[in-house]
Amino acid sequence: MTTPPVPKRPPVRVALFGMRCAFTLPPVRALLAAPEIDLRAVIVPAALTSVAAVALHALDDTLRTHHVPLVEAPSLRRDDLLPALGSVGVSTLDAIVTACFPWRIPRWLRDLPRLGALNVHPSLLPQGRGPEPAFRALRNGQRQTGVTIHLLDRGWDTGPILSQQPFTIPDRPTLPELETALAEQGGALLVDTLHALAAGQATPQPQDDALATAAPIPTAADLTLPTNLPAAWAARFAHAVAPMYSPLVVLVMATGERIPVGPPLTCDPTGTLTTPIERHGDRLAVRFTPGIVVFAADVGSRESGVRSTD
Repeated sequence: MTTPPVPKRPPVRVALFGMRCAFTLPPVRALLAAPEIDLRAVIVPAALTSVAAVALHALDDTLRTHHVPLVEAPSLRRDDLLPALGSVGVSTLDAIVTACFPWRIPRWLRDLPRLGALNVHPSLLPQGRGPEPAFRALRNGQRQTGVTIHLLDRGWDTGPILSQQPFTIPDRPTLPELETALAEQGGALLVDTLHALAAGQATPQPQDDALATAAPIPTAADLTLPTNLPAAWAARFAHAVAPMYSPLVVLVMATGERIPVGPPLTCDPTGTLTTPIERHGDRLAVRFTPGIVVFAADVGSRESGVRSTD
């Protein structure tokens, strides 16, 4: 007796809303490589598109190679978006996904696909709600973060959780490296979650608002290194964010002085200085609590009253 073949499931038809950025590209690549996933289009905000971005970004090349339309949406109003999507077949979509998309998805669009609208978020929600959870994890000195796939609702990062996966932060990451690693992990988790949803095997779990923390865009205070904190934290954080935010500022707690600094060069977690700050040529040694961090001297610090040992 011949066993009848198992009927093949139809592909899950997906449209992804994102940006030309490092966090959108890995989920796009994961969807393109996944069996039983049909990525119908990628939508980016037209208002945030520049000629340089189009010419340089790998997202455009990736989508061209796979013959997937990239749509520049003027807005998410129904009358604007539907004509822009043209032949994508919005009414036949099974799921909408967002990954680093800056606009709130309106209800009419969230309700359109049969499996719902999902977001890829680089934290273990409800911790790290907001646009900069990777930065906040580094600022807080966390050793672990993660990714969450959740359903979209009317809030920001507040919808029911479908799946989560923890991620151990390396000893000396940079912020771009951490964001890329989380995006890659999020892309793989997204594919698994879409398959689970299509099979009826995913159960949304509401978030506990009492445990929520915020991850807003960094301010000047967030780029300040107070010397009453450990040198090991200061060096790790400065190394992580210096590629994207420069200069950082050391706040000398003993005097209130604020000194711009370049990237960290060395760290002695138990070392000490006789004064809070010392200059050694084009380097600044800073006394933290405990330890010492030696930074490259920022140009702006050369005119400050920093003790020189030249």
